[in-house]
Amino acid sequence: MALVPDASRYAVLLERPEDLQPTRLAAALARHRGIPLQDAARQARHAWGIVGEDLEEPEARRLAEALGEAGLGGIVLPHHRLAALPPPALMARAEWDDDGLRLITAAGEEEPIPWPRLRLLAVGGLTETTTSRVQPPEGPGLGRKAVGLGLMMATGLPMITGRGRRPPEPVQRSEELIVYLDLCRREPPRRFRINALEFDYSGLGDRMLPHALGNFRTLTAVLAQRAPGASRNRGAEVLLTGQSLKVTGYDSLADFDRESRWLLTLDDLRHLY
Repeated sequence: MALVPDASRYAVLLERPEDLQPTRLAAALARHRGIPLQDAARQARHAWGIVGEDLEEPEARRLAEALGEAGLGGIVLPHHRLAALPPPALMARAEWDDDGLRLITAAGEEEPIPWPRLRLLAVGGLTETTTSRVQPPEGPGLGRKAVGLGLMMATGLPMITGRGRRPPEPVQRSEELIVYLDLCRREPPRRFRINALEFDYSGLGDRMLPHALGNFRTLTAVLAQRAPGASRNRGAEVLLTGQSLKVTGYDSLADFDRESRWLLTLDDLRHLY
């Protein structure tokens, strides 16, 4: 357990990226907080490295000790030392050379990032679900009307058209995987976002593929190779090892951003000491 002093409120973080193990974290939280494992699992799923916030020092220390007992590294630090996450600026294309990366907006404005200043590559895959109602046809067709009229003439019973009993409209659901790459720069701190389906990959040259997600994977691999000192989030590791981005575990952009804050805080601590 490491303690960074000088604050009245504290946060507790997982110490290393390999400590990001929701199952073990859930067991530790259930024991420490005396709550059902199901509730602890929900908290662990959305912790993304930041296990406790705005805690008094004794409680923060006890939580870090509970993490240690579960075989997870815990860091206690003043709450104000949690890294701030700048708002993302959307980029349209990129160029690079041995010195660094140049991100370019749709308006043609350039943002340079020397390779040593690229501090985080964060990939997020989020499933966006949309629902729509399918309008059923109104009223009986001509064929059905003719049959009904014949039955009425043969039996003397009135024809029932079904008016006033409109059937419920069926709901159609569709899912789309939205994929982002956030690049965080050091000095001055900025966050740049690439939308995988809306990016110009011409900078890949002869490595460019006919489909966006393949190009997105290649681009991420190039940046990871050029900036080996940059941290990588779980989504980046999943992407670079050829796994499906649906297994990253992000339920929302809030999860994605929370993990980035955690990794940036760890990066700050490495440079502080």
